[in-house]
Amino acid sequence: PIYNPSNATRTFKIKNRTATITINTNTPKVEGELTANITIRDETGLVNRGKIIVLVNGTQISEPISIDNGKTSIEYTLPSTIKAGKSDITVQYIDKYTNYAETTKAFNVEKYDINAEIKDITIKTLQNTTINTQVVDTQGNIITQDMDVEVFLGNVSVLNTTTRDSKLDITIPTDKYLAGKYDLTFKFKGNEKYNPLDKTVKLTIENRDAIVNIITNTPKTLEELEITVNVNENTTPLNGGYVVLLINSKTLKDTNNKTIKLPVENGVVKYNYKLLG
Repeated sequence: PIYNPSNATRTFKIKNRTATITINTNTPKVEGELTANITIRDETGLVNRGKIIVLVNGTQISEPISIDNGKTSIEYTLPSTIKAGKSDITVQYIDKYTNYAETTKAFNVEKYDINAEIKDITIKTLQNTTINTQVVDTQGNIITQDMDVEVFLGNVSVLNTTTRDSKLDITIPTDKYLAGKYDLTFKFKGNEKYNPLDKTVKLTIENRDAIVNIITNTPKTLEELEITVNVNENTTPLNGGYVVLLINSKTLKDTNNKTIKLPVENGVVKYNYKLLG
């Protein structure tokens, strides 16, 4: 041989790959489902190895998940401890051929909108208003948390109450209001799970219909005309109010020339009128 044996040695370094993590989420409701679509890539494209650990607000929500074709999805039911507002999801990627990678993304948790079916209402004077309705979210599900409600008649607060078992079952004190049209507003205050709601309907208060029946004797000249007036609503004698009598289309007046107003008691008014010669 012409040459003696010779050896050469060179040290080289193998570097781990670098991964990038992409997270896309939905916008979940309070105590609803969080869906996250996760993609892992390195310098060559989608990875087909390693595992991820998923955390929500710093708490691990599952066992490590194997990655297949660089993508995976998770669904997670939010616990009641996660309130409406900003939260975050963190994905940690672990693989012996790749540097540790971690990405955090914020997501928003929304409250549910609600609705209560309350239609325009018509009542009579001297009557209270009764409301009995189910409170639901906009998907038609009954609400699962009670909430405070304030009721306004016009601009006046007339009742503070609370829903019970998703129902609004109340009596509104409207018996002192005169006939007319009013705005009746229900202010649902909302809570940790549901948004507030203002709902306004029309309240129409109508006057009652009184049935008046007049009974008289048959007097002779210079005698007294005995007048009995029965005032009823349907068959119920009325109390309160007054009757004004007219004889031959002329209103009866007292010695001070003021109209005589005869009070109604138990549905009856009695009056004796002296006939003139």
